[in-house]
Amino acid sequence: MIIEVRMGEKTVGRLAEDLQTGQIYFQYENEWMQSGVNISPFHLEFYTIAQRHLNEKFHGLHGVFANQQRRNESFSE
Repeated sequence: MIIEVRMGEKTVGRLAEDLQTGQIYFQYENEWMQSGVNISPFHLEFYTIAQRHLNEKFHGLHGVFANQQRRNESFSE
């Protein structure tokens, strides 16, 4: 599965799951790199290589995406 990550009208990058391992990767979009904005400067390297979050605390998601999931769930309750 691939999920496009957007901020407003701009594509930030993509989340993708490796179906064999279940690991989740994030990759910045080339065009987003020109903005100079790292959406998670302490936990995401600012380059276009796919990156896996090594901490299983958020079930393999980078915290910036796991926190968003929690906010969405709280709005739907």
